[in-house]
Amino acid sequence: MWFGLEQIRYLDAVSRLGSLGAASEELKRAKSAISKGLSNLEEQLGFELLDRSEYRLKITPKGTFFLQRAQELLISSKKLKELAKLIASDMELKVSISASELYPIDPLIMLLAKLRSNYPETEIEFRRETMSSLELLSDDIVNIAFTEQKLDSLEFESKALMNLELPIYLSSNHSFWDDSKASIESLRDIPNIVQASTIQTSNNASQHTGKKWRVNELDAKTKLIAAGLGWGRLPPHKSKDLEESGVIRRFTPANEPIKLTHYICHKRGRELGPVSKFIWNYFGEEQPS
Repeated sequence: MWFGLEQIRYLDAVSRLGSLGAASEELKRAKSAISKGLSNLEEQLGFELLDRSEYRLKITPKGTFFLQRAQELLISSKKLKELAKLIASDMELKVSISASELYPIDPLIMLLAKLRSNYPETEIEFRRETMSSLELLSDDIVNIAFTEQKLDSLEFESKALMNLELPIYLSSNHSFWDDSKASIESLRDIPNIVQASTIQTSNNASQHTGKKWRVNELDAKTKLIAAGLGWGRLPPHKSKDLEESGVIRRFTPANEPIKLTHYICHKRGRELGPVSKFIWNYFGEEQPS
């Protein structure tokens, strides 16, 4: 018969505490049971684990080497028990969140910190997307989405979180500013830096009919605009510092800037587990300002 986890727990306790009595008290096992279990373990392994020549038990070098490896089993066993409890409960094993890059990251970081603290055993998948969050939600790829896309109230339940302005920006050094009569028509000869969707089925075509350069992330778009390579719309969390430092300038023709609303949403008919409900309730019921 090969050894078991209980014998490893005996060895771990005796190694740390230095006596059978202390190990017995911690493990709530009789000293005779611990002593017999360790003797059987030594017999099964073929070498001594404990030096019994002195009053205080000491683990042997071979015993130390063995225990270092064996403790990995104790850790794995504990994690497996925790996982079993999680599986037996209604708690989600994994929750996937999709958030538009136009939504500021700071409130999401605070949310993720809360999730790590409150639900340490649940795996969290966090995705930053471009105009594709609703498609991922519709296809059951994510549980919760943060998006500014137009919502189908029959398919999705949603809450408005905040309003968003998307002004037009160009580099402060761009020649566009040399023309005192520059208008929206003047932008047609300047590349419009737009983001391509992160999935192929999304339609995020710009209404601008001039030249377009497409990028797949907001950071790249921001840097190209700041470098004077084109114009584009930026959210406040990307434009604020650059505008205040004079790197980029806002262009505000008539009927500008365009305004959007950020929503948190989930798919109707798909039951929310405790973690998803926490995310949903975390943002409250306030109307956007």
